[in-house]
Amino acid sequence: MLLGENIKKFREYKGLTQVQLAERIGVQQSYIAKLEKAVKSPTIMMVKAISKELDCKLEDLIYEDNQDSTIA
Repeated sequence: MLLGENIKKFREYKGLTQVQLAERIGVQQSYIAKLEKAVKSPTIMMVKAISKELDCKLEDLIYEDNQDSTIA
């Protein structure tokens, strides 16, 4: 699974919209949409902020196969 797909999966699991996640990390909704569609690549600091907000490990967002994640 790709980074953008993982962001979307965890965001939806937490019950957040793109707008809500964007507001919480200080970016625009369009940025979140571009990340989820793999149009844009985030900095490692941005991935860290997203993982903190989504209450998941950084590795859960980065790794292609996140079998050990808290979401099945």
